[in-house]
Amino acid sequence: MENDADKETRSFPTPKFISESSHILVNEGDTVRLPCLVDRLEWFVIMWKREAAILSVMHQVIDQRFRLDDVENQGNYLVLGQVSPEDQGSYTCQIMSGATPTEIVHNMTVRTAPKIRLEDDTEEITIREGESLSLGCQVIAGSPPPDLAWDADPEAVTGAQVTRAGDTLRLAVAEVTRGMAGELSCSADNGFQDTPVTKTVKVNVEYPPSIEISEAFIVTDLAEEQEIKCSVSAWPPVVEVEWSHNGERLTELSGQVLISSLDSVFILTIPEVNTSSVGEYTCTATNSVGSGSGSALVTGEAEPVTITNESSESELEDRFSLSWEVTSRSAVDRWVLGLRVAGTEEWEFTEVELDTVETGNGTHDDNITEALEAGEYRGSLELTSLQPGTEYEVTVATSNSFGLGQHGDIYTFSTRPRVTTQEPSPASASPDASPRDSVLSSGGGADIRGLGPVIVAIACLLVSFKQ
Repeated sequence: MENDADKETRSFPTPKFISESSHILVNEGDTVRLPCLVDRLEWFVIMWKREAAILSVMHQVIDQRFRLDDVENQGNYLVLGQVSPEDQGSYTCQIMSGATPTEIVHNMTVRTAPKIRLEDDTEEITIREGESLSLGCQVIAGSPPPDLAWDADPEAVTGAQVTRAGDTLRLAVAEVTRGMAGELSCSADNGFQDTPVTKTVKVNVEYPPSIEISEAFIVTDLAEEQEIKCSVSAWPPVVEVEWSHNGERLTELSGQVLISSLDSVFILTIPEVNTSSVGEYTCTATNSVGSGSGSALVTGEAEPVTITNESSESELEDRFSLSWEVTSRSAVDRWVLGLRVAGTEEWEFTEVELDTVETGNGTHDDNITEALEAGEYRGSLELTSLQPGTEYEVTVATSNSFGLGQHGDIYTFSTRPRVTTQEPSPASASPDASPRDSVLSSGGGADIRGLGPVIVAIACLLVSFKQ
């Protein structure tokens, strides 16, 4: 005979699930709510299982780590707080209806935070420039396995190779450069949190001092103050440098210079330049790796003379007008001009003086034809008694308060060939005469006064002095 319970059960259709089976990913430590909802529960029984273990039947919870959140006549939620990796697995909700239960399954994966370590637990390393570097970053925890990455500036870490073997990501550099100095970070990310987990290593790169001079060529005048700055880049840092002048070591006890520093910039000051102050100044920095040096030349010499002739071809047979310009911080007092026939070795030299007169506005050349800027000088000289159709070479050096400077570049010019209007008589020709003999009458290095009338300085010497 049928009892009343069988009649009631048959009077209700088996509930249909309105929640679905799922695969869920939950972070360790979070709270998870697994749904088991039907369209109409009525008198049917809900049972939760983890794998084969029963967790709850209807309202009775067997495993006290769990609790149930009921939804009236529709089922419930299985709630678990502070999820741990051991809670990972399959959770089944069954509706007890007849011999074959209806069920849904939730497969839960518990995600754990990544943990990484650097080889040898290194937080700081010191390596010399040019040596090789190898850094390993190892995963020691984390599920799912995290992605690893070395965070390095590609411009600073050139030639780096990154390889992964098992749970270790390795960064290798064949030759370390000073630009790699700083921090390198290894990061691990599996989505557990918004930002990756990182480990950082500080890299110190040792290298010898590298020197940068503020100004390598300094043109000065007497009584001026000059400053030379020597910027030093080095690791380990340099705390002092050695200064020398023309190879002789300098200290403040020398009496003519002041020595100071500001961080990595070392400064030598010449309070008042004199003729003995010119020359080469060198700063030398030394650390445990090596040494480096840089030099600045302090000079009072004028800049090289610039020949300003528009043409190097003379329109005359026996003369050529030479013009030049020069810039000098110190007042020019004369020029020394050298002349020779092209292809010969001996030079003839002459001094070209500046003839000046006193005026109410200062000292000026008495042949000025146009104003020049301060520190600029212009001169001209007519070379006479030259040979027709001959190529000559000329060079000019400038003398100022610091003495006679170097001769400038050689300038080549030529005279106009002689135009023959009639045949010369045999008696007038001398087979022993040389074109050179009519131009240069004395040996190389002689003062132009040895040339007699060959070269004559004339009119146009233009000069502008600083006020």
